[in-house]
Amino acid sequence: MNTSLLRDRPVLEHLKEPLTRASSEPRLLEERMLLGPANDLTVVVVAYNERETLLGLLRKLTEQVGRRASVLVLDNGLDRDVREAVLEFNLHYARARGNLGCCGGRNVGAGLVESPLLSFLDADAAIGDDYVDTCFDVMSDPATLAVRGKVESLTPGAVFAAHYDLGETRFPRYPDTEGVSVWRSEAFQEAGGFEEALYGHEGVVLCHRMIELYGARPAQFIYDPRLAIGHDFVADPEVLHAKILRNQVFRWQVDRKYPLLESTIAVFAGLARAQDVQSAAESSPLLVKTAREVKAEIAELRAELPREQVLRRRSAPDAPNDEGRFAFTVVIPCYNLHRRVGKAVTSVLRQTLDGVEIIIVDDASPDPEARTVLEQWSDVATVIYRSENGGASAARNTGVAAARSDYILCLDADDTITTTYLEDAYNVFEMLPDVGVVASHVRYQGRRTGVWKVADHVTAVDALSESPIGNASCYRKSVWEAADGYDESMRGYEDWEYWIRALQVAGPARTIPRPHYRYLVRGGSKVATSNRNAKSIVTYIVSKHSGAYAANIAQVLPRKHEQVVSARARAARAELELLELRDAMRIPARSRIRGYASRVKRRVKRVTRRVRR
Repeated sequence: MNTSLLRDRPVLEHLKEPLTRASSEPRLLEERMLLGPANDLTVVVVAYNERETLLGLLRKLTEQVGRRASVLVLDNGLDRDVREAVLEFNLHYARARGNLGCCGGRNVGAGLVESPLLSFLDADAAIGDDYVDTCFDVMSDPATLAVRGKVESLTPGAVFAAHYDLGETRFPRYPDTEGVSVWRSEAFQEAGGFEEALYGHEGVVLCHRMIELYGARPAQFIYDPRLAIGHDFVADPEVLHAKILRNQVFRWQVDRKYPLLESTIAVFAGLARAQDVQSAAESSPLLVKTAREVKAEIAELRAELPREQVLRRRSAPDAPNDEGRFAFTVVIPCYNLHRRVGKAVTSVLRQTLDGVEIIIVDDASPDPEARTVLEQWSDVATVIYRSENGGASAARNTGVAAARSDYILCLDADDTITTTYLEDAYNVFEMLPDVGVVASHVRYQGRRTGVWKVADHVTAVDALSESPIGNASCYRKSVWEAADGYDESMRGYEDWEYWIRALQVAGPARTIPRPHYRYLVRGGSKVATSNRNAKSIVTYIVSKHSGAYAANIAQVLPRKHEQVVSARARAARAELELLELRDAMRIPARSRIRGYASRVKRRVKRVTRRVRR
């Protein structure tokens, strides 16, 4: 047992219950065994919303299986006519209680398998005439636990994943093409199958669990190009970014839950191909330990270790690298919000990303206690004191200019971020070097609740209508430099004006589909003041960017019209609510609701004034 697994996460989270028929049957709506149990191999196909590709695959498979193999279709939500067509084939059919997802469907199917070998095939895969025979050939070595195959492109010019085709040599490799793979059924079932929350990287994680928890050897996992299918990573280039970002999000989840996964992957990179494939024959064909034995061993180890070795604690500020640079810089401007800044700083200290620099900029707060309070954070942050109040723009520019990293986040002193925001943004920047701005969804707190779901692809034209992303969005420092920073002449909506210029320089922003930014809505805030001066501020923005507005007037006007209609609808609803309250005030209990009615009336006036502007 590798005791280092206990260092970062409780290992019991990694342990799964074995897959059995008893665990699969409660998740099924119906099951039809149209063929007796396979003697040697079961091919599991999880199907959802497929039609012609699925039926074509089943025709090929049923022609090949013979007496040595069988096919199991796990129905995750097929149309009725497709389901009836599937049942015409001589195969094992199981219908799930709703969509279990790809991994869930494969696990349920694996629990029903009684054959010693188990193969997974994507429902839209194209196979050759000898696929089933090849499954037996690649697993001929009794020590092999799993084999992943090669994926060839079906559509000329389609986007192709780099790991699909690894050449024409058989060598040790973690199974990262789960849709064309063969496993020892007993080992797969004993290890608990795939991580069902994932949609990608599930084979790598299962390989990692088998090695770290069950005593398997890396040389028992093989890439074999003879096992091949035709499949496209993505046929439509427009959905490429969404798929890459989704896969990256799952990869980040995997890295956080399995902190030692990278070390397992590194072992494969160091294997000598021919020698280690041959040495795999000395290994046991199955896992060395059972799930029950692993659970008992983990419990014993955890009882012996002190608590600080089981749970990670972060008590010291991050340090720069050897070149004096940080991975990320968070700038927190502060003006008379020193009593609130602690939550913002704490949310940054809790980040999963290492190497984060924190810069607090006090914008000449008049409260004499401000310096005393901010000094309490000087051991984990750089605190800069401005001699004159210059507004949020000046404070942000001061902090960004002092930043010792390439990636920046400006966080207001009364707002917070989730623990994985910076790590997610950092990985997007590193993965997509052409992206200059990374946003996230926004969760409102305080006087307003709910989530603002920011668009996935935000352009400079989008910014002409309104601020299209939250002010706590991340950007490269080079973008800030090219855009000449925040406009220090503005006192309100300065983040909106900055995003117009930043997106013109950086190109479209990419959005992480999670509410990483927590925005506090409160009375007396700077936004409330800006709203009162909205007419003059918006006039300034339009005048400053008159060329952009003139060039995109056909796109901007319909959006503004839609915003006005939406605001009027909200005003109408508020007026209706006020009328209902006035009627209610005629009853004896009106004194209890008069105060609320007054607040609603004031709200109607504010909304009406905003609409008239």
